[in-house]
Amino acid sequence: MQRIIGVVFAAFGLVALVGSWGAYRYDTRIVREGAQATAEVTDRDVVSSADGGSDFDLDYTFILPDGRRQSTSRSVPKSIWDTIAVGQSITVFYDPANPGRNFPVGAGNTSLGLTIFLSAFGVVFLLVGAVLVAGTWRAPPA
Repeated sequence: MQRIIGVVFAAFGLVALVGSWGAYRYDTRIVREGAQATAEVTDRDVVSSADGGSDFDLDYTFILPDGRRQSTSRSVPKSIWDTIAVGQSITVFYDPANPGRNFPVGAGNTSLGLTIFLSAFGVVFLLVGAVLVAGTWRAPPA
């Protein structure tokens, strides 16, 4: 059982470590090399969770160069949510190869501090998992 728990901890840590850097690199590339569009905010909503927290969601739509409409709902920081009204125009970044991957300016996974924090969290879980798994191996009897 200890080995299974260790593997789960290690896997969770690895996902947090790789995932945080992957998201950071992808969103940073979108900001640097992707496309921008002007979107119209179609709805705003506060979604409360059972633990007392809240997500601040924006729904918005923008037109792609080929004329298709891309509609998205995205959680944004409260500081951004507070400054935006329904009907207002906002600038969004998006990946031209995958327009579903888009976010308003200032709301992507481009925070290096958050990425480093999640990486440290992942490393701790990875190490705890490795220690738990290593503790299940015993030297063969002499």
